[in-house]
Amino acid sequence: MAWGLLVIALDLNIEQLDLIADPVGWAMVLLAALDLRRLHPAFAVGAAAAALGLVGSVPEWFGAEGWPISVATGLAQLVVLFSTCSALIALVPEKSEVADRLRWFALGFGVFLGPVLLLVPDPISSAPLVAPVTVMVVVAAIGLMIVFVWFLVLLFQCARLGDRSAA
Repeated sequence: MAWGLLVIALDLNIEQLDLIADPVGWAMVLLAALDLRRLHPAFAVGAAAAALGLVGSVPEWFGAEGWPISVATGLAQLVVLFSTCSALIALVPEKSEVADRLRWFALGFGVFLGPVLLLVPDPISSAPLVAPVTVMVVVAAIGLMIVFVWFLVLLFQCARLGDRSAA
């Protein structure tokens, strides 16, 4: 799952073509979540969200833009993170505190950032009247990036712990 999310996060563009295709990353996340469903039901929710992300990322990869695609992929990322952290709380007790904090930080930043970006689609280049909004968006976006990196680190740490169902 972590490798798929990393593929989604990385962009290597040549003339508006992303050579690291987000649909491939979403497919990796989807397959991982489907496999992990046997360990915890929250992974089924993550699989559904990954399917939404996969569907949304295909037209985006071909150059389609717009808020429906952005909302679908952003919501998919948030639900994958939240559901995966929910499962990790139960499956990996030694990482439960970190997982719990990550899911609520992500939800908080997402709940703030989503509606603001729908109201002001490009706060960076918008009129100076929205300068406070721009600052809040930048702070929230940086917060989300930190949470995402922290989440990837958590996933790689948990993967090293091995399959808990064998215990």
